[in-house]
Amino acid sequence: MNKWQLYKLICKNADLKMERHPMLDKNRFMKFLMGFMWLYYAAILIFMGVVMGMGMRHSYNGVAAFHVFDGGILYILIMDFWFRFGLQETPAQNAQPYALLPIRRSFLMNVYLTRAGLAWGNLYWFFLLVPFGLIAIAVPLGWWPLVGWLLGWWLLLVANGYAYL
Repeated sequence: MNKWQLYKLICKNADLKMERHPMLDKNRFMKFLMGFMWLYYAAILIFMGVVMGMGMRHSYNGVAAFHVFDGGILYILIMDFWFRFGLQETPAQNAQPYALLPIRRSFLMNVYLTRAGLAWGNLYWFFLLVPFGLIAIAVPLGWWPLVGWLLGWWLLLVANGYAYL
């Protein structure tokens, strides 16, 4: 079994882990509530992005709105870190079932770190960043600065996720 096949097997087992949970079908209301709250906070972030983009566009003398927004980067990263603290599992917890198998621990850590870096949770803040960027960056500067700005934020959020792990 080569490394790619082993990677796919570990990813498949991680996905099946939640389906094997005994409480998966027991609490449908909780799943509905979690989905509703996820959408609710996404709507709040979209609203905040639009309002901040419009409000900060001409309010600071000669300073671009995204420079002012980037001044609050520390607060966003601290909030992201605290959200991850409650929601994200560490790779050591995930690697425990493979302790007796002949798989190197470093390979397991690389698999789980890769999955954490490419997780959809790293894109949750984009509900705030994309509307703000469309108003404050794409209109005055164009699309490529917006893409670069969003890529920089994505890299910061991934690095923040690795700081937790």
